[in-house]
Amino acid sequence: MTDGIITISRQYGSGGRIIAKQVAKRLDIPFYDEELVELAAEKGGFHSDFVKENEQKITNSFLYNLAVGQHYSNGGTNLPYIERLYLVEKEIIEALAKEGPCVIVGRCADYILRDKVRLFNVFLCGDYETRVKRIKEVYKLDREASVKEIKKNDKARANHYNHFTDDKWGKAENYDMVINTSTFGIDKTAEIISELYKNI
Repeated sequence: MTDGIITISRQYGSGGRIIAKQVAKRLDIPFYDEELVELAAEKGGFHSDFVKENEQKITNSFLYNLAVGQHYSNGGTNLPYIERLYLVEKEIIEALAKEGPCVIVGRCADYILRDKVRLFNVFLCGDYETRVKRIKEVYKLDREASVKEIKKNDKARANHYNHFTDDKWGKAENYDMVINTSTFGIDKTAEIISELYKNI
């Protein structure tokens, strides 16, 4: 496969962003993760801080949604702010996919693009202790804080995906490859994904 889009979904602490970036570099194709924040802010009229803080936050609190939406966004629609943000990112992802092969991290890209382009969907996971260790090292946190971050971010990613799709985040059959990064490590995982993509 030389013309498809690689989507990478990942558990928090599995090394997903680093691996995705390495894959893009190996294949010499564009990489999109935090880059989507600025694109969404520009296109949707949001503050970039709003996008960073809320793109994967789903809450049932109407008052919270209203307060945060009024604080950060510029108005102009009756849609809840989180729905507006999703639609903006959806449009951006669809446009990027039309430009050619790339690597897109998270943001329901595997679902958004499912009927539009050729996809190679990957889910990265890792054993709990390895993920805790990585978070401790990367963010200089103690074990308790690292565990809390993993639980919080995995829950946020699952809630976001489950809310905006009719499927379930992390369900193995939704992906072409599920790989445990604790077994192979960062570099080898990137190599496996890249080589398989080239030989499909």
